[in-house]
Amino acid sequence: MSIMSDTTLSYSWHPYRRLYTYAMGIFASALGVLSLWVASRHASGPWSIFGYVFLVCGCFMFVEQQTRIDTKSHLVFREGRLFGWLRLWFTRRSLGDFTAVTCHRVEHVHDNDSVFVGLRRQTGQVMEVCYFTVANGYPCEQARREAQTLAEKIGLPLHEVVV
Repeated sequence: MSIMSDTTLSYSWHPYRRLYTYAMGIFASALGVLSLWVASRHASGPWSIFGYVFLVCGCFMFVEQQTRIDTKSHLVFREGRLFGWLRLWFTRRSLGDFTAVTCHRVEHVHDNDSVFVGLRRQTGQVMEVCYFTVANGYPCEQARREAQTLAEKIGLPLHEVVV
């Protein structure tokens, strides 16, 4: 989280540096192009499916998703920008549309776990604003602190599920 002003909270979706995210996007896109090239040389096989999947995933890595919460105007803004400058989508919601701040863990079998911090809508759906990666079975104090801080600043209760 970064605080833009006294009244605005800003969250970037990826916890990684921009250079690292772009490098992953270039790698995935290159694998996609390679798979499509192999598919064009062979009449059968799953290469074209792999190629399109890697290309789409690679392109998504170039989209920077940002969430801003303005505590003064009680608005939540969310946008996605290609390479940080070309806006692909934009949504605006009232802070009154949300009932709680959430913090929940998704356990992965052979990899690190992900801990998501988000805002629960009145419909029960969660708009996740950021995530953290933590080793299996270890607590994620950073995510817990972030969720507590967000709940305090916007005046909503905290709903934690195994952090």
